[in-house]
Amino acid sequence: MAGACVSIALAALFWDAHPQAAACAIAGVMAGANAPDWIEKPLMLQHRTWTHWPGWWLALLSGSLPAMIFSPLPGLAAGFAVGALLHLALDIGTPTGIPLRWPPDGRRRRSLHLYTTGSPTGEAAVLAVVVACCALPVALHGLFMRL
Repeated sequence: MAGACVSIALAALFWDAHPQAAACAIAGVMAGANAPDWIEKPLMLQHRTWTHWPGWWLALLSGSLPAMIFSPLPGLAAGFAVGALLHLALDIGTPTGIPLRWPPDGRRRRSLHLYTTGSPTGEAAVLAVVVACCALPVALHGLFMRL
């Protein structure tokens, strides 16, 4: 759900200027929103270890954004990384947390201890992210219109 809202926000922000890159980013966010969980299964990794380390996703994002100058396809990778980072942003609020230090072996996870997954508080956190992602393009569009 949050991935879909981020996709809509990306589309609203970039569609006029770069419709092909926006379409790729939308697909990427949708696929990447649960990527940290589904990637670890075929690799038989412990949950919330290597795939939940933000460094991988930040590297993918920083590598794909400059490449979007030449082609819209890197928007797929950028969106994938944004979706995964959104997933991690929500996971850090749970008691299990995510690894922030190297190596991301799961022994040194950090947590904000705000909610548990599936609890009413957790659902409220997801809703807050969804509202923020929907409000972002409106706020930025208003800012850009004044420039």
